[in-house]
Amino acid sequence: MFGIYDQMREAPGDLTYPLPWATTPEASFVDEPETYKRLLTEAGFEIVWERSCREDALSAFQRQALPQPGAPLPPLGLHVTMGPGIIERGANFRIDFERGLIGPYEIVARSRAV
Repeated sequence: MFGIYDQMREAPGDLTYPLPWATTPEASFVDEPETYKRLLTEAGFEIVWERSCREDALSAFQRQALPQPGAPLPPLGLHVTMGPGIIERGANFRIDFERGLIGPYEIVARSRAV
């Protein structure tokens, strides 16, 4: 079995950079789930199941408080491992998520050779 859980394109439109995975459009390769599934199939995998995780992410965002600009960062958080720039990157992701451009998606596949 092989699983992909990643941000994927949900609609066309310009993304707001920097994002958690890329600082510029040239460094971002996020695509639609159909592209991932096609490439997996071409590589010899069979799609077992897939799902959008949009509702899970929306629920998490509604429970999450964003830090206020200029406020001190808490002692623990993503900024510890990803640097203080993650605050802006995360806010941009949330903007694009709320605009319906990107969202988390999960695909599980297995090799047809097994």
